[in-house]
Amino acid sequence: MKAKLLEVYWHEKQPIYALCSDSVFRFASAGADNSIRVWTFSDSYQIVHLSSLHKHTKAVNSISFHPKGFPLVFANL
Repeated sequence: MKAKLLEVYWHEKQPIYALCSDSVFRFASAGADNSIRVWTFSDSYQIVHLSSLHKHTKAVNSISFHPKGFPLVFANL
């Protein structure tokens, strides 16, 4: 069996430290570029960027959706 390395450049080639999802096919990513990004899947299962939050002064290393959807909770150290 052959495997191929998957590289994802969602955070300007910086490491992604956290991923979370909600119950309506949205997910969020947080990383070393000091930002949080929210994504969804299109009808053809492509990943679509919905929004970004770039106001952090440090890398974001923890994120979670509220159990009923938004708001998104996040933290950095």
